[in-house]
Amino acid sequence: MSPLEFLKKSENSKVAEAIATRAIISSISLEAANMCNHIEVYTPNIDKDGYDLIIEEQEEIKKFQLKTVIGSTQRWNINRRLLRPSPYTCDRLGYSGTFDGTGLEGGVILTEITEDHGEIQLCHSYTDIYVISAFEHGIISRSQTAKSKVAWNKHCELTEEVYGSVSASEGIFLKPKTDKDLLALMGLFTTADESIEGPFRQPHRWREHVLNFGSDKSDRILHANYAFEILSKICKDDIYCLHKDIGAANTQLASE
Repeated sequence: MSPLEFLKKSENSKVAEAIATRAIISSISLEAANMCNHIEVYTPNIDKDGYDLIIEEQEEIKKFQLKTVIGSTQRWNINRRLLRPSPYTCDRLGYSGTFDGTGLEGGVILTEITEDHGEIQLCHSYTDIYVISAFEHGIISRSQTAKSKVAWNKHCELTEEVYGSVSASEGIFLKPKTDKDLLALMGLFTTADESIEGPFRQPHRWREHVLNFGSDKSDRILHANYAFEILSKICKDDIYCLHKDIGAANTQLASE
């Protein structure tokens, strides 16, 4: 029996989840320490709003749902309230300030467990309301010509009901190149890269450009390209920006 076959057994599903959770906590804590950034990581005792991990950074608290996949799972249920933006950012992300338009502004870390030469390998992917909004508005796209219909549908589903969950596909997740890049995707502090000039030195700030895209109408193209350039540097995914020129912003929706 291979290690992967062992973890695939239904009676070992909790073992697989525990491995993924401990690996994420270890990776996040180690990378934060490498950047001289102190964070606290907690696991809640009660599963109330769908999150499995709480990270406290400089008095800011972020909540994350963890998903583990072994094999061919294509969709995962994610808590609506966890994903929706906070009351402070909802307007800039295109959501209403009502109860069904706001939430915890958390994220989802997806860990795929595979096997290579008899050894278990872990690969993390990530999504949150900022990633979904970037896809929705064409800041990033898996197509060179069209925005993500999947992301727009997810926007609608998030506001259909206050509670419950939405079904998410792999298409709205991004794969970070390194554990440090995972922190940046999550919006956690990352130290400046002295070898890079301009707005790309602190990659965690890509989220600010997504926010500014929705509120700074005069420089939307600029913010779209800043966010795209950062994401293309920290993610493995083949992605494109549809805002290289103003005309590209009006492309039609395409199915994914």
